[in-house]
Amino acid sequence: MRIRNSGAGFRGFGGKSRSDSFKQKHKLGGKIKGKLLKRVSDDMAWVSIDGDKLLAQLHSAHKEGASLTFIIKQLTPDIILKEVFEFSSGSANALDLANNFNTARTLFENRFRSVQQTLKGNNTTSKVKKFLELLANNPALYASFKDATICAQTISTHLETTTTGHILYQPWLAPEGRRQTTFIRNFPQQKPNPLIETIVEFEHSSWGMVRVEFLYKRPKAGFKLKLQHPAQSDSLLHYLTTRSYPDLTTKMECLGVKKLPQNKHGGILTELMFGKS
Repeated sequence: MRIRNSGAGFRGFGGKSRSDSFKQKHKLGGKIKGKLLKRVSDDMAWVSIDGDKLLAQLHSAHKEGASLTFIIKQLTPDIILKEVFEFSSGSANALDLANNFNTARTLFENRFRSVQQTLKGNNTTSKVKKFLELLANNPALYASFKDATICAQTISTHLETTTTGHILYQPWLAPEGRRQTTFIRNFPQQKPNPLIETIVEFEHSSWGMVRVEFLYKRPKAGFKLKLQHPAQSDSLLHYLTTRSYPDLTTKMECLGVKKLPQNKHGGILTELMFGKS
């Protein structure tokens, strides 16, 4: 969100006196709270921040009366505020975001179930190509997938304040599974060759909840396989160790197969958004 006299981007508009008043009250990097007073259009609304009424362009949907949180990214020459989200176990907004994603994902899965067999047995590149063809030929399937990805993107945006990672929805990775979620976590402090952790999670009729934790630090890569029912893991383990990984110059190494702990059955989103692990 940016105060008047700004270029493209998230913008907030107000008279010069409002802008000056805001600058006098706040410091760079500060976290401030506001309230959505009245929506003007789909992405514009009047917000109140410490008594200053500003017209703002927001990047996510909120109801009138909603409490918003911003970090002050810049005060001069323009005021730039970044909308952020504070997760807590008692956060109704966090619950709304999680429920929105779960609902959108389920609606997509219900439509996808009748065609999911067309992706069976293909390598990842082929699966992605076939998946895109399915979306192109089925407007309803495309619309439901788009809704789920938007929900995942919204969660990622709000996670930026608490973790260096983002959420993806990639149902082609486990077409016969349910509740697929991918979480990619970066460790930028480990320059110039940072560790990248990718968690692929889904539910399966034979394996129960599955979590594959990929670890990549150039040039090596490996994975830890955690399943609700590890005794049934042979076929999945064989697939992971024998498939090709185009970006790797070395063999993917299995770092262990374990039973997924009971407290992980809620999924990675529950851990990230509500601090439950």
